[in-house]
Amino acid sequence: LPDSWTIASYNAMTAAAVAITDAAVGAPAGIPRLSSVWDIITNLNRSSQVEGATGPFSIGPDGNVIKPTIPVLEITDGSEHQLQ
Repeated sequence: LPDSWTIASYNAMTAAAVAITDAAVGAPAGIPRLSSVWDIITNLNRSSQVEGATGPFSIGPDGNVIKPTIPVLEITDGSEHQLQ
């Protein structure tokens, strides 16, 4: 992996592992259904944050990271500003 994707990949795999482990509890033969895993992934927020490589993060109902916010900077003519 290129260096810029290492932390994001670690966080994604950690979130997947947490969701699969949680969904496996009580599942037949300990094998969770895909829909159960998805339900957990989209609720990894608030008190169920995932401890990622750079600290805790949350995933919202749409599957996107909601916390911490990820700053996106635009550099134009040598000046940078953060996009909303």
